[in-house]
Amino acid sequence: MASEIDSSEKVTDYLRDSDVKRRKEKKARLIIVFTIAFLTLLFAAWNIWRMVIAVQEPVVTIKDVTRSEIPVPGVVFCGTSLDMPINCFKAAMNQADDNYAAAPPCDEYIRSPTDASSYVNLQGFVNLTNYYCYEFNPSVPASGDGPPLRYNSTIQKIILSLWSKTKANNTLGAITNDAWYLYAVFSEVEDPRDAMFQIVKFPAITYVYFKRLEKYDSTKSDAITGGRSSAHQNNGAHVELDTTLSTFDIEGFGISANLWGIFRIIPERYNFDAAALSYTYPVEIWNNRVEFTLLQMAANMGGFVSILTALYLLLFGTRRTVPWGVVQKYVLKNIPPPPPVYTPATLPPYADSRFHASDQAEANRMNNLESTTNHPEVTPYPDDAYPTTASPPAPFPYYGLDPADRLLTAERHNNEAADDQEAANFYELNDPVMLRLRQELRMEVQSTIANELAKMRAYLNKYYFQGEFKSE
Repeated sequence: MASEIDSSEKVTDYLRDSDVKRRKEKKARLIIVFTIAFLTLLFAAWNIWRMVIAVQEPVVTIKDVTRSEIPVPGVVFCGTSLDMPINCFKAAMNQADDNYAAAPPCDEYIRSPTDASSYVNLQGFVNLTNYYCYEFNPSVPASGDGPPLRYNSTIQKIILSLWSKTKANNTLGAITNDAWYLYAVFSEVEDPRDAMFQIVKFPAITYVYFKRLEKYDSTKSDAITGGRSSAHQNNGAHVELDTTLSTFDIEGFGISANLWGIFRIIPERYNFDAAALSYTYPVEIWNNRVEFTLLQMAANMGGFVSILTALYLLLFGTRRTVPWGVVQKYVLKNIPPPPPVYTPATLPPYADSRFHASDQAEANRMNNLESTTNHPEVTPYPDDAYPTTASPPAPFPYYGLDPADRLLTAERHNNEAADDQEAANFYELNDPVMLRLRQELRMEVQSTIANELAKMRAYLNKYYFQGEFKSE
């Protein structure tokens, strides 16, 4: 009795300790989970802030690309004495300054003269209506019909000649009259009326060298991709022209006293392939790229959460596994069934009525034995039947009978032996006691297998396979 009480107390103490430990473990898990959640939210907020700043302040990447063609910049000239039409020529790189008129003309890209009142950056000047302004726009001909002018392997520079009814006396070896003119260079994406003007003195030969810059702003999609991957995009580009002006006196040029200026527009850099006789032109590409994108934020969050998950698993171990997902459950529906559970068979009733065939076998055997009572009792071979030096023959229970009786008796006893063996086999297989023992043994084996399988199922369901093994 005392041992049973001690055992009960030990069980109670064990259950109490297990319950306390489970509560402590649950509390520790909650603390760790809340800590991980807080750190994850804090890290996510920091990454979102980084992405917002990266979108608002993109990083500029600069790259030079080479193109076989680039657009020709436009030019606006304004002056009070430009009362004669200006001329345009599209020339090769080796076209001489004093032979510029031999190049093909491009006067169709020059608009008719207007006053300077429509140009925004000249609003501070007085008497704007007294100016003659000529607009050379190579993007669209003045008639509105024709291709834009582009620098290529045929055209390497544009020459504009400025004329006035007032003579410059540039053929006498000395310049007697000077005049100040205004000019502005603009790209194909800019409005000429918003062009920035500069002052230049004529008569002179002027060279304007330009470097083409294409700037691409970041877009909404750049918050995901980071920016354009190709530098050969023209759509949506903000084009800037970095110009350098070089001017020389026109003294000594015996062209015309009314020629006040030769204005050349030339790319600052170009590449000449002597073998192919072709020109290529470098273009500087400025791309605004988002340094920290949504994909990078996702990568950062994935790495951070993976570290915290690994720490959690290190502290508390792995969770139960869910081996079947949406595809197996709902799409393919090919979840294998759980293994069968062995159920002990029902023990058959202990009754002799199921074995009445044994009674019939016993009756047959008794009838066979009674049929031998008409024959005298015989004994085995007598001791003096053979000499003592010889071995007696094999025992035969019917010694002394005549041959006919021997055969009849032997046949009868053979039948009896067969019946006895059959009855023995039948009793051995169908004896109620043996059957019950075998049935109890089978029930014990099946019960053991079922118990072990139930333990395994409960263990797997608790620690590994979540919700997959369910009770019937």
